Amino acid sequence: MKIVWMHVRIFLCLTSLLILLGIVTVSPCAWGEKCSLFGRKYHWDEGRLEELTDKVRNTVCRRLKPGA
Repeated sequence: MKIVWMHVRIFLCLTSLLILLGIVTVSPCAWGEKCSLFGRKYHWDEGRLEELTDKVRNTVCRRLKPGA
């Protein structure tokens, strides 16, 4: 049972992190609507995800460049 709760906590922490970073957007919706959870609808924001990956890629490239 400890393992189950550990996985639930990990899932909730990752979901919270994604929402805080703006990768997952949350919007209100009617109860029982498709893809809703607790009256909220969750969507991937692909533009924000691409923006964050570009920033990380540029930072890594700058750090790995010789002479930097």
